[in-house]
Amino acid sequence: MDNIMDGRLQAYIQEVESREKCQLDDRKKLEDAVPFSEEQLRKMDSTLKRTTAFMKKLKNVGCVQLASILQDMDKINLSKFVEEMAMTIAEAKIKYNEVQAVVTVCVHLSCYYSEFSPLLLLEFRKLLPLKRNDKIQNPSKLRVDIRLLGELCLHGVFGKEGVQLLGSAVSFLTLTDKTEHINIPILLPFCKTMNVDLFGLHPYSMKQAASTANIKLPETSIISADHKKIFTNLLLDYRSSLVDHIKQDLLEMNQLLLSIKRQTRTRGDASAEDRNHLQETRARYEKILMSGTQLSEYLGVEMETMREEQSEDEEEEVSALELSRALQEGTITIWPDEDTRQFYETKMELRQLVPAILFQESEQRTLDLVEGKIEDVDLSGLDTIVEEAEDEGDDHSESVDDEEVKIDLNEMDPSIALSGIEVPKISGQDLKLMMNAFMEQLPWLINRDLIDKAALDFVTNLNTKNNRKKLCQMMLEQYRNRLDLLPFYGRLVATLEPVMPDLALELSHSLLQQFRTAVQNKTKQRVDLKIRCARFISELVKFGIIPKGEGLSCLRMVLFDFRGHNVDMCCAMVDAMGQFLYRSTDSHGKMKILLGVMMKKRDRINDPRQQMLIDNAFYTCIPPTVEEKPKCESDPFQDFIRYLISNLSRYRMEITVRCLRKLDWSDPVCANYAVECLSNPSLPRYNNVPYLASLIAALSSCHDWIGIRVLDATLEDIRIALELNNPSLNQITLLSVIFLGQLYNYSVCDSPIIFKTLYQLITFGAFDPLLDDWNNLTRIVLVCELLLVCGEYFNVGSAKKKLDCFLAYFYRYLLAKEEAFKAHDIIFPKNVRFRVEEMSDYVRKGIKIPKSFDEAQRVIDGIQQQYKKMVDAALEGKVAQQTEEEEMDEEEEEPRKINCAAEAGGDEDISSSEENVVSIHDENERVRVHTNRVLLPEDELFVRQLEQSKTNAVSVPVSEITVPTSARQKFHRSIAFDIPDASTRDIKSGDILDSGTETRMAILTRGKGNKTVLKAIAMDAPSFLTETWNAQREKERKEFTAHKHITLSMNERMMMDDNESLSE
Repeated sequence: MDNIMDGRLQAYIQEVESREKCQLDDRKKLEDAVPFSEEQLRKMDSTLKRTTAFMKKLKNVGCVQLASILQDMDKINLSKFVEEMAMTIAEAKIKYNEVQAVVTVCVHLSCYYSEFSPLLLLEFRKLLPLKRNDKIQNPSKLRVDIRLLGELCLHGVFGKEGVQLLGSAVSFLTLTDKTEHINIPILLPFCKTMNVDLFGLHPYSMKQAASTANIKLPETSIISADHKKIFTNLLLDYRSSLVDHIKQDLLEMNQLLLSIKRQTRTRGDASAEDRNHLQETRARYEKILMSGTQLSEYLGVEMETMREEQSEDEEEEVSALELSRALQEGTITIWPDEDTRQFYETKMELRQLVPAILFQESEQRTLDLVEGKIEDVDLSGLDTIVEEAEDEGDDHSESVDDEEVKIDLNEMDPSIALSGIEVPKISGQDLKLMMNAFMEQLPWLINRDLIDKAALDFVTNLNTKNNRKKLCQMMLEQYRNRLDLLPFYGRLVATLEPVMPDLALELSHSLLQQFRTAVQNKTKQRVDLKIRCARFISELVKFGIIPKGEGLSCLRMVLFDFRGHNVDMCCAMVDAMGQFLYRSTDSHGKMKILLGVMMKKRDRINDPRQQMLIDNAFYTCIPPTVEEKPKCESDPFQDFIRYLISNLSRYRMEITVRCLRKLDWSDPVCANYAVECLSNPSLPRYNNVPYLASLIAALSSCHDWIGIRVLDATLEDIRIALELNNPSLNQITLLSVIFLGQLYNYSVCDSPIIFKTLYQLITFGAFDPLLDDWNNLTRIVLVCELLLVCGEYFNVGSAKKKLDCFLAYFYRYLLAKEEAFKAHDIIFPKNVRFRVEEMSDYVRKGIKIPKSFDEAQRVIDGIQQQYKKMVDAALEGKVAQQTEEEEMDEEEEEPRKINCAAEAGGDEDISSSEENVVSIHDENERVRVHTNRVLLPEDELFVRQLEQSKTNAVSVPVSEITVPTSARQKFHRSIAFDIPDASTRDIKSGDILDSGTETRMAILTRGKGNKTVLKAIAMDAPSFLTETWNAQREKERKEFTAHKHITLSMNERMMMDDNESLSE
């Protein structure tokens, strides 16, 4: 903050100095100027055409015309138009930001024509108001004129007479306006630009910053000190009168505020006239306070503090003030979320979508409006206890006959009931069928788009008087057990109300009459019908169809006789519209009083069910304050682990690996927390996620279970995100997918896991409305990000074939999404398409994406046909050659570039990259390395059988001489008819043998002391022995590959069966 203020201070000082330099340069130019002589004027162009064009430019003088005007001024003889030029400049409509350009023109004209300055000053005397009786005709023009006059005085165009004229104008503006202060918009810009040059005053903020930084602000000497003092006194006196005016407005506003608070405490609310007067006074006060603050800042004076009167220690006033401020700041909103706000406030404008001829007959209102003002609601007498015996039992066991239970609420008032309406015969059979279909479909339109479409359809095709009555009757009488339809009914009525006001009024009058009759009726009736009526009224209040005052009146009715079914009706209304009324500033006060009365009467109710209803309704409006639980002190050791992973970077890899390897991985608490942090890719920065994968690869070299657990956690996060389909999980899912790709890059997992995840992204719940709706493109982005991370390694061998196969299925999924967008007449997002093209070019440069879904399906059909043939061939046992080729492809697969910080390269050594030589072992450090595993009995049996099969495969007849262990190992490594791999043997100079003619063999002899000695010899290998050996090896290899292929085929079929069972 200090640096910002220092920068502003330096910029301000530079601006003041540059302005002063510019003014001094213009003054010196005027002093040294020599006006045009007669001889020079005769040589210049004086044609009427040029002079007329110049005068037109001068009328529109500004920054754009400045260069052209200055250029013409040197070439045109304007000696006969000096007076006209002065009049033109004085009367020109100049923008405030173009004053400096006009000053430049005036300086040049004064240099060329000596009589220009007196003539221009005379014109200003005619325009400026100087006498007390003068009136300001054009305030905007006057604001520019006094600024221009001041600039001309500073730049030397006008002398002492110009300064006196400016002082007279400022005196008129300040001395004649000390009560109403209507001239403040004229004086504020003038003080902002001239405070330093004319008054010698610096802004208050700059003075404070300069005193803090111990810097002296520059002073200008163009205007004399006496003149500066006169200007300063005039404006400071004007500011004092303005502050007095602000205090008077504040006093008036505080008195109105106290009066309204007093009325709210006594009567529940203040009158609308008083509230409007308060709003007008507050707006006037805030406007003049802002002006006073700005004027004080420009004049270098601290503004006095203005404080509003606080509440007279009334709790409801404090809460109302806090609510108003919270609503303005956005910390509290009337609606719980944005979707709810749009549902109740954003409506379809049918007048703009439908031709007027379709609703010309229905837009005329014939019924009376539902009138109900908030201030007319009388809340007195609500605490009175009704002493009459309760006719309605609190228990809900109905003891009346079925005929009595099924009484229609509309029958309570025959004059309002709609069931008795005689529907005239409809002449058009098609219209009748369309209306019946509309009414049958309406209860199943349970989202905003569908109900808006239904409203548009009704206005366009079904807007007749008979159909409107049918619609109103249906909403009142049918599907009474479905309370979920009421919000959509309310939105339908609210959408149709601008073009069919009688529909909304008829429905509102019917519901209110039903409600009043239900409250006054003392006989037993179905409580669910009463609750439905109460909730329907609440929904219409939230849509603005029924006024808030009428909703408060209904609440007052049920609270006055708070017994039996009235309790259920009250709770239903508070639950539906209580929060809306409580958080609305106009109804907050009375709603809070009603809630307080409800909670007081709760103590007199003995029914636990009704007590629970009241509590739920109350806390829906006013949620209980959640006490902040004291934070538990975390383990410092766990904080250290989290710190290491959170601050992971390229340069901290070595120390991080060292510290984590020193952990006690045998401690389950420590190990679980460390793995949990390692499995969270959101802890480090996004750019450091590859280093987290490198860290896991380094730790897995000593504890291989770490990589497995991290991989399981990552795959589980991706699976959960696909199952929940929650938009809030999209970001963490994207990060998990990228982290999985980095784990593959650092050899923590293999390619089958990557391909399984890729297929899972495009197949799990694909195009399911709950899991992967047609407009959900998140999975496409996840696939692209995963392949952009690790797809470069799938370019050779079997991985290349697998990726090509997956891309075909992925393109079909992509084109299916595009077809869905086209079906809904929505353009497919270009950014997603560009991302797919970027990924495709990255993993398969030059690949062509199918242009249509049918083309992609044909590619898929070809792939499936190819694999079907392979399955058939496998069943016939003709897969030996193909399996051999696949193994060779897998061996030729390009190795991944592992840049992990450390890998296990032996018993103790850790290899490192060429760029950063990293060693994670210290000679003096103690590192716990636990590699013990629990072997199951079946694992031990498998290991023994594997060792036995290896021994039988490579053993050869050996002499009966007892061979030492070390010699036997050397013997097993040496005896072979194969050509040894150059990468696995030590090549020494002089030991290079011709592999085509000689074979290295080993022979056992007895040396000195009858000791067994193993000697290596080179001899010619018999051709028949070599051929026999190689044939045997080839036979065994073919058998092994055949068994392997059969095993893999069985495994794939089992996985397909499992997937089918899961999908079912």
